[in-house]
Amino acid sequence: MPIYRPTTAEISRSAVLANLAIVKKRARGAGILAVVKAGAYGHGAQIVSNILESGVRGFGVATVEEGLELRCFGIKKPVLVLGSLWPFSSFPVAARAGLIPTISSVSGLKALDKTAVSMGRELPFYLKIDTGMGRIGVSHERAGTVLEAAASSRAIICRGIYSHFASADSDPSYTRIQYERFLKIKKSAVRHPRLAAADFSMSNSAGIFFFPSAAFDVVRPGISLYGLQPSAAPSKKVGLNPALVLKSRIVFLKKISRGSSISYARRFIARRESLIATVPAGYADGYRVGFSCAATALVRGRAAKVAGRVTMDMTMFDVTGIPGVSVGDEVVLIGRQGRLTVTAEALAALAGTINYEIVCGISDRVPRIETD
Repeated sequence: MPIYRPTTAEISRSAVLANLAIVKKRARGAGILAVVKAGAYGHGAQIVSNILESGVRGFGVATVEEGLELRCFGIKKPVLVLGSLWPFSSFPVAARAGLIPTISSVSGLKALDKTAVSMGRELPFYLKIDTGMGRIGVSHERAGTVLEAAASSRAIICRGIYSHFASADSDPSYTRIQYERFLKIKKSAVRHPRLAAADFSMSNSAGIFFFPSAAFDVVRPGISLYGLQPSAAPSKKVGLNPALVLKSRIVFLKKISRGSSISYARRFIARRESLIATVPAGYADGYRVGFSCAATALVRGRAAKVAGRVTMDMTMFDVTGIPGVSVGDEVVLIGRQGRLTVTAEALAALAGTINYEIVCGISDRVPRIETD
C-alpha cells in the first residue's frame, strides 16, 4: 500500500548487523537465538528477521502466531516459542510449522508426547527452568522429576534447556544465585543420554553484557540487537547502534499570540508570540501522552519541545526561533538529526517507563522502512 501520511519508522540494516557483530563478540562462541517477539521490539519482524537470518542460529518469539508469521515471511531457521503454549491444542499447529515449543510442566510434556504419537513423528522442545524470574518454567527445586520425564520419552526430544535472568543488569548477587542454580540443573541433565546433547541457554541481553560467564551454548539477545541499552543505569551504557528512527514532517504551521493555548486541557499557554508546528503523530502511533509539554523532537537540527498535550493522531511542537522552518520539514521523534539525538532511553525516563516499552509501543499503523 502506498504511504501517504509522512510518519514512518526507518530501520537501519547496517545498525542491526553491527549490533549482531557486537553481541557475537561478547557471546564467547555461543550460538545466537535472536529474539524478534513483539514485532522485533517494534522494529518490524519481517525486516529484522530477514536481515538477521543468515547470521543467527534461530529466532525466539513469544507466541505461536508470531512464529507462524515468521514462516509466512519465508524464514527457514529454527523458531523457538518462548511463551507458554497453553492451551496445548496449539501443539499440532506449531509442529506443522516447524516451531519449537517451550515446555514448563509435566502436563505440557505429556500433551506434547501425545501430539507426537498422534502425528507419528518425533517432536522437539525446549525445557524452561525457573531459577528466579518467577514467570513461567519448572521450579529449579522440582526440576529433577521433569528432567526424568523428559529423558524417558521416546516420542519427543529435548533440544534445549533454558532459564532467564531477572536482574543481570542491576543485581550481581542474585544473578550469581540464578547462574549457580542453572549450573546444578545442567549437571543433573547431562547425566541422561537423551538430554546430554541439549543446548543450554541462560543469557538475555543483560546477561550477555554484564554476566558473560553465563553464555553456555546459546544466548538470546533481544533489546541489544536493536541498539538499545540493556540497562537503565548510565554507568552501564554499552556501545550499540540504535537501529530505529521514528520520523514525520510538519504538516501545519501557525503563529499564536502571547496567552494563546494549545491542545487539550490548555496545558501550554504561550508566554510570547510563538510559532507552533503540527506533526501527524500521536499516542495512537506510540508517541505517548507522557511526552506532553516535556519531550523534544528535532527540526532542522534543533530541538523543539512538545507544546501542550499529545493527542491521538497529532502532536504540536514549539518551533519558535528555528530559522527557516516550514511545512514539509522533517521532524525526528526518535533518532539522530544533525548533531542531536533523541533516544528511546530519554523518552522512557520522561514517561516513567523503560526503553523496551517505548519502541514496542510504536503502533502497526506506522510503516517500517528498511534503510541502507
